[in-house]
Amino acid sequence: VGIYKSGNAEVKTTVGKTIAVADNGYGIFAKGGAKVTNNANVTVGEDSVGIYVDGNNLTSTADVTVADKGVGLLVKNGGTLTSTGNISLGSNNAVGLYADNSNIIQNGLLNIGANDGIGIYSKGTGNISTTGNITVGNDAIGVYKTGKGLVNISSTMNIGDKGYGAYYVGTSKTDSTLNVTGNMTLGKEAVGVYSKNTTVKKFNFLFKILSLPKLFFVLFIYWLYYLYALMSNFFINNVHVSYKIRFFYFLKIPLN
Repeated sequence: VGIYKSGNAEVKTTVGKTIAVADNGYGIFAKGGAKVTNNANVTVGEDSVGIYVDGNNLTSTADVTVADKGVGLLVKNGGTLTSTGNISLGSNNAVGLYADNSNIIQNGLLNIGANDGIGIYSKGTGNISTTGNITVGNDAIGVYKTGKGLVNISSTMNIGDKGYGAYYVGTSKTDSTLNVTGNMTLGKEAVGVYSKNTTVKKFNFLFKILSLPKLFFVLFIYWLYYLYALMSNFFINNVHVSYKIRFFYFLKIPLN
């Protein structure tokens, strides 16, 4: 552990400095009410955590680079993780921002490596808000949420082959809500949004499909959904979409 703090205090790092975390280590570990304001760049080794905060807020303005299986910034037990710096993740289960019963606000650029990398991971009770552009590698996930809370995604996403833009498994439609307004470009066999037990209130963005067969398939599914919506107010697989969907592919194709 590079810096350890416990109790009602604050850890504040300096602009222009770098926190380098070796494999299997922690750069900053704060608990017991201590909060962290990070202005230093963070480099995280394999199986390591850059900054860990338990029970308070973590604000980071600097860039974070994460190796395989590492975690960049982590908050648990009621705090808010705010990141405005750029985050770059390695492959193989690396995580950029991690919240356990806490909130996440992401405004910087987020570049996610391939093979099960996750840009933003949230479990339990907690909200997510993203506005920074997100690049998702092959077989990776941009935003992953389990539990309950409000997830607002207005980021522009480029999603690699077999990747997911947003993946939300909620606890129920009454307390798990997903709003998606950012544009998405999908690679082969990629999924823009997957949700279960979740209310999707807004789903209004530009999809760009990287292959013509996929375009035909998505348009076919889109019209099936439209016909189903006319008959059943769009209840599908425990997912309730209460806001009219508009689907775009270069030319606007509105529902109304």
